[in-house]
Amino acid sequence: MNKPTTSTFLPGELEKLTERQIGKFGTTFILQLYGSLKTIHLHEFHNPAVGKSLEKLYGTLTDLQSKIGDLVLQLVDEYLFLNEIRLPIHAESFMAYDVIASRMKNYRIGGIAFLREIDLEELKKFMYLFLQIDLQSREPFEQLAASLHNHAIGGIRLFRPEEIAKNVRSTPVDIREKAKIAYFRTIFVAKQTARDVLEKETLNVRRVKRAVQPIVDLVLQDEFALLGLMTIQNYDAYTSNHSVNVSVYSIILGQKLGLSKKQLGDLGVTALFHDIGKTEIPNKVLNKPSKLTEEEWRVLQEHPITAAIALVKLKEVSELIVKAMIVGFEHHLNYDLSGYPKLTRQRKQHPFSRIVSIADCFDAMTSSRVYNKPVSPDNALALMLKKSGKTHDPVLLKLFINTIGVYPVGTLVQLNTGELGIVLRTNPREILRPQVKLILDSQGRKLDGEVINLAAQGETFKREIVRVLNPTEYGINVSDLM
Repeated sequence: MNKPTTSTFLPGELEKLTERQIGKFGTTFILQLYGSLKTIHLHEFHNPAVGKSLEKLYGTLTDLQSKIGDLVLQLVDEYLFLNEIRLPIHAESFMAYDVIASRMKNYRIGGIAFLREIDLEELKKFMYLFLQIDLQSREPFEQLAASLHNHAIGGIRLFRPEEIAKNVRSTPVDIREKAKIAYFRTIFVAKQTARDVLEKETLNVRRVKRAVQPIVDLVLQDEFALLGLMTIQNYDAYTSNHSVNVSVYSIILGQKLGLSKKQLGDLGVTALFHDIGKTEIPNKVLNKPSKLTEEEWRVLQEHPITAAIALVKLKEVSELIVKAMIVGFEHHLNYDLSGYPKLTRQRKQHPFSRIVSIADCFDAMTSSRVYNKPVSPDNALALMLKKSGKTHDPVLLKLFINTIGVYPVGTLVQLNTGELGIVLRTNPREILRPQVKLILDSQGRKLDGEVINLAAQGETFKREIVRVLNPTEYGINVSDLM
């Protein structure tokens, strides 16, 4: 990946803030920039809501400038940088990050410099001009640059991508960062898809396919880059996160089965659509903390039928959509057809349905929900094994366990040394001896994150896993440590 060097605008005062602090301030700036753009899009120029939003943004901007001087927001590849510091990618800020990055890319802007002489009125004018660029224009960059000149906005300078490229040096791409972008972007698409169903809009299947393809590419390259992200817990966005997790697990299992790249893409899309029928179930039923009534359970059991109906209403019903309809309808049927909906004529589950069923069950059991505490990954697999041949295809389930390991990525474990660690990677040939990142010593003191391969310790294994722990009981956020 290309990385910007120190900006020509930076006055050499970076020592006042650490890289981590700049990343945190930068994320706040991006969130407020995105929030202001949304507010301006909805309201007139003199609306009080616009003024309030921009004053907050301007306050953050001037505060940052007082610490590090002029700010240059740069886009390199798909990544945003504030001066030479790459901004971190988080689930809660990704929508803002993605929108800003996409706009800069579409406008062919490599960098936006916010100079210290900028005033609030100039910032306000810039924001409106930024939203008014005609994407159909052959030169959107020139259009915005001319508008800045015509409105005498001297506190902002624009740079083309090639101008930014002059000040960059080539560094290897971090696959984990690519995984973050692909994963969070797919969650965003899953949310949009659910919203389309709820509002009776036409589903954008092409958008879903575009989101799933990078997931397929990453799984083929290194599946562990994605598995760590699935430890992120979000009560409010459970359905979207769950759909993406099921898609990832399904693609990983499909890859082990030897499916082609196109088949993996189709499988990922069908998995993403599998719970689309839940969008029409009231939240009071979906998130009910107590036992469901018979009527509520009946409503819940209708979601596979609702999913199939939502997909059959599409104008163009392709082979892929037919597969998605089948998976949406069948993923709760069970391997022995004892599940729901009840069939009038017996038939086997589609192979995609059997794969998605396993992925769906595992992620649901290991995820935190309003009404349900997560089961540890090893216990979830043990419970699923008890239902092998009944709920799940026994061959696929065995392959799934061999693939993700007895101690899947993200599992908190205690070693025989008393140390605590998080599983980073599994070892297919030694499924009981994964790679573990040490986080606490035997006295409960934090460690610097040394990674130990439990399968590569010679003939005498010094460290072994003795038990699995619940991260919440130890106040540990696994996703932060991954």
